[in-house]
Amino acid sequence: MTTDSKHFLSGRKIIVSGAGIGGLTFVLSLLQFWDTEIPPPEVVIVDTDSRDESINRWPYELLLNSEIDASSLVALRDLGLYDKVKARAEHSAHPGAVANVWDKSWKPVLTVKPKLFEGFTSSSLRISRTALLTVLIEALEAKTKITWKTSVHDAKRLPDGRLSVSLLDKASGATSQQECDVLVAADGDESTIRKLFRPKDISQPTGHVAMGGAVDFGSLTSVPSEININSGIIVSGDGVASGVLHIRGNGTVVWALYKEEKSPRTDYDKKDKDQFAAGGVQSTSGETLSELVVRLDSQFEDDIGLFVLFFLNFVKLQAGEALFLVADDIHAYVSGDIIECMAASDNVVRAGFTPKFKDVSTLVDMLTYNYAPIDEQKMTPTEYPYATLNRAGYSSGSAVLLYDPPIDEFAVVRSVLRGPDAKATFEPLDGPSIVICTNGSGTISVGPTSYEMKEGYVFFVGSTAELVLESTTGEDEEFTTFKAFCEVDDGAKEKL
Repeated sequence: MTTDSKHFLSGRKIIVSGAGIGGLTFVLSLLQFWDTEIPPPEVVIVDTDSRDESINRWPYELLLNSEIDASSLVALRDLGLYDKVKARAEHSAHPGAVANVWDKSWKPVLTVKPKLFEGFTSSSLRISRTALLTVLIEALEAKTKITWKTSVHDAKRLPDGRLSVSLLDKASGATSQQECDVLVAADGDESTIRKLFRPKDISQPTGHVAMGGAVDFGSLTSVPSEININSGIIVSGDGVASGVLHIRGNGTVVWALYKEEKSPRTDYDKKDKDQFAAGGVQSTSGETLSELVVRLDSQFEDDIGLFVLFFLNFVKLQAGEALFLVADDIHAYVSGDIIECMAASDNVVRAGFTPKFKDVSTLVDMLTYNYAPIDEQKMTPTEYPYATLNRAGYSSGSAVLLYDPPIDEFAVVRSVLRGPDAKATFEPLDGPSIVICTNGSGTISVGPTSYEMKEGYVFFVGSTAELVLESTTGEDEEFTTFKAFCEVDDGAKEKL
């Protein structure tokens, strides 16, 4: 590649380590504003993650402003990306918003009106890192290639001043050597390049600690007037401050508490984890709860609903055991297979551990907040007297058990027919039934009609129909079904 003395980078080779916000904007700016009359540099950009891993790694949000010509939104406008970023933004600042410093009684100590840079209608906008990174990656991939899952493994300076760089392909484990004139360290706080060339340049915590969360007021009009459109910091006068910001215009306010620790924190030694595992409660050991929390956190990353576990009973049910949960009791199924029977309802409300819609405020309003030991919530099944086993059923130890909750809407019968030819005949009911097979195979007969039945099959049985279940399994196998039913006759409960 030819060089041109008008620019020191002309004709040079540049390797950029890291396709994060810094690395991407550097390369985009270099390519966007390069003088086309001058031979350009060769740019190689690599990132240790895959494309999807890089985009989704950190789900935090960023506040981008447009107050001066060096602001992030002005830079994005100059790169031709402002409209795309604005379209993906979570929230834009109100044109009349101000930033305040309040004392402990919310009295303004200082008020700053953000400036609007020429051509902008909002001083700032809030966007997720994922959305911003997606815009930057798509823009750069339209101009050049990004090499994913490749990292700078080693680098050293050559006698002529250039650099020899060892690149590691994470997929294959192979390394390759490239020479370059400029090596850009955009690979984060744990930069490999910085460790190679500046081993004493280590990030040190300053002792300032922040912790925070979010409050959902439900609607814009419910947010306190001080922070309805404004943001700011509450100062205490004793070294502690709290920042508050209305982030989406829908009633959600985030807060953060800041303080300076007088002495540096020691490294985490995991002693508290061991102490927790050694404790627990009568029904559940600390070790079990510890494993549960870690497992669910890995399955539902960043779900704050995880903390509800510490207020609930953790129950392990064996085959044939059952619980009765009253309406509006909070619960979660975390593993295994169960049969759930519930009364007709259109108001299932979710608040965590789900990709579906979450309605926390409604759930909080409707819960009973009652509590009881696990044993008081378990059901004791009884023999169902209105089913008759044939000889093969009796001799094999087959069983038909009734789970009768303290409500009128439904009851459930569990049938376990062991071995071939075991049969259970159910007397007609003054109400409908739904029968599901969860294990084995057999036949289901309703009146003169018979059908094959095996795991996953579901049948509806009408009112007053005789029902017969017969096993076609092997000698040591079980044909397991559950029948949920209700009776509409006022005196029908006498049959239970």
